[in-house]
Amino acid sequence: MAKAKTLLTDIYNITETVDEIQKKYMDDIDSNTLAMGMFGYQNEMFSTILQDAIICAAETGNESFPTRAKFERDVLTYAVNYDVQHINAVPATMNVVIGILEKELLKKFKNDLFTIYRDCPIYIGKYEFHLDYNMVIQKSETPTGDIVYSAMYDFSTPNRLSNITNPYLSAPYIANVNSDKFVFINCTLSQVTYEDTYKNILSSDVIYNKTIDFTVENQLADFDVIVSQNGEKTTLTPIFEGQSSDAADNYCYYTYIDTNKIRIKFDRNNFEPKSGAEVHIAAVTTEGADGIFEYNSTVLQALKSSYTNYNSLYIYVQPLESSIGGSDRKSMDELKQIIPRQILSRGNITNNKDIENYFNTLENNRLIFYKRRDNQITRLYYAYLLVKDESNNIIPTNTINLRLTPGL
Repeated sequence: MAKAKTLLTDIYNITETVDEIQKKYMDDIDSNTLAMGMFGYQNEMFSTILQDAIICAAETGNESFPTRAKFERDVLTYAVNYDVQHINAVPATMNVVIGILEKELLKKFKNDLFTIYRDCPIYIGKYEFHLDYNMVIQKSETPTGDIVYSAMYDFSTPNRLSNITNPYLSAPYIANVNSDKFVFINCTLSQVTYEDTYKNILSSDVIYNKTIDFTVENQLADFDVIVSQNGEKTTLTPIFEGQSSDAADNYCYYTYIDTNKIRIKFDRNNFEPKSGAEVHIAAVTTEGADGIFEYNSTVLQALKSSYTNYNSLYIYVQPLESSIGGSDRKSMDELKQIIPRQILSRGNITNNKDIENYFNTLENNRLIFYKRRDNQITRLYYAYLLVKDESNNIIPTNTINLRLTPGL
């Protein structure tokens, strides 16, 4: 049996192979004639076709491996399917005190309630912040005639980005500032920006209505899809294409076209907008790690919301500490490093290798674990860390105690 010849992407190797095939089936024509005219043209054309096919097959084969994939969409698909956390950017948060002049605040109450909506932008430095939820302030009168205040978050509108679990805020307090009474409330702000995209469905063509593309300017943190049709609004939960939709009543699929462009796909078996519907894509974006900064000055600004007119009601905002917790959207190189570790561990740390994979995320550094004790009471490891700087010089380190949280 003749041995099959391996074709490389080298055009000369491919051309030589095509020449051999021509000579095999057209042995009555000399080599000079085969290299000229129509024969030469066919030789060149088939050589180019073969080269393109080989390159295409090789590149397509690379997409089967997370670490070798070149298309961003494929890498993101692997990351989502293997449950890599925080693929999108994570907003920074900042604990602040909001102060409102009491005599102005009392004018705004309706049925003893006043709401600061979460779409009100609060600018600290050059960054935009928002409340995670609508803040509802309630006033009540004591038997002695004094007015007391309470504040809580309105959880009726979900926020998947928020870590707040307790709706009740610390009791607001009253303090005098330059002989004026202010009501102060401690709360948390998130460094996010709301980017809204609207699209009207004008056609009844199911193919035309099946997908919608939208883009964002900053780093995407989260988004919702609200469809208005026949006088009703339906909120769809976005699910990455290929994942299970069992946990959502109304949903749509989404996938990344590139870093800032997302494609939404509606499922006709669940919910699909009809002709005349309006699709509102409410995206939440953030500056990511750039949103971590220190700010010590007091901010004075007017409240503005699309839900109500505050009539030039001003608030004071005093940061209590630096913003924390913000992180950028994971790059393709970062995901390619994380995905193999995630495949190996499946989200669990059960052996030495899983621990090393979890901690070895710092460039030029290497952490090695050795098990010292593993019984019913204690699991104890020795860890050795080799730290290098940008110039690849070894940095001496001292031994430190390391405590792992139970949720690791």
